[in-house]
Amino acid sequence: MQQVDLTDSDLQFRALFNYATIGMLVTNQKGEILNFNSFAESQFGYTRQEILGKSIEVLLPEDVRQKHVQTREGYIKSPANRPMGANRNLFARKKDGTIFPVEVSLSHYKAEEETHIIGFIIDISVRKKNELEINFTISHSEVVAIYILCVVITPCNWQIFINFFNKSHKVRFFK
Repeated sequence: MQQVDLTDSDLQFRALFNYATIGMLVTNQKGEILNFNSFAESQFGYTRQEILGKSIEVLLPEDVRQKHVQTREGYIKSPANRPMGANRNLFARKKDGTIFPVEVSLSHYKAEEETHIIGFIIDISVRKKNELEINFTISHSEVVAIYILCVVITPCNWQIFINFFNKSHKVRFFK
């Protein structure tokens, strides 16, 4: 086995990257994946060897890939460390085609005059499921409260109850 001489800083970086409990990847400015940590392997179902050299867009749902190429090219022109997707839902695509909700943060660095992008990916499927359950519970409670108010306490027009019920459920269940 060949002995590799690594500085403490190199070891710390490798440990941080490889043992992080968040998906991390590095791309070049053309969007080619240069590095992919172990957690990202488990999130996406690709091995590091399978994904290296592929386009970052392979990790996105097909319907957003073309737009992402344009967005990525714009980011390269003016890179900034930032979270992505403020006030919108982002999704990623696993090797098996499964689409899942994510949060993504971006960072960048320059090496040999080329910009490299670091992506930090968090699978937020469990959070989204919990939010949906909370919203359903709140919606159900609101409907019961309006029903009690309109029917039991002060008899009123059923249309108020029906309109409220339809409005609350359209927002939460029909997109």
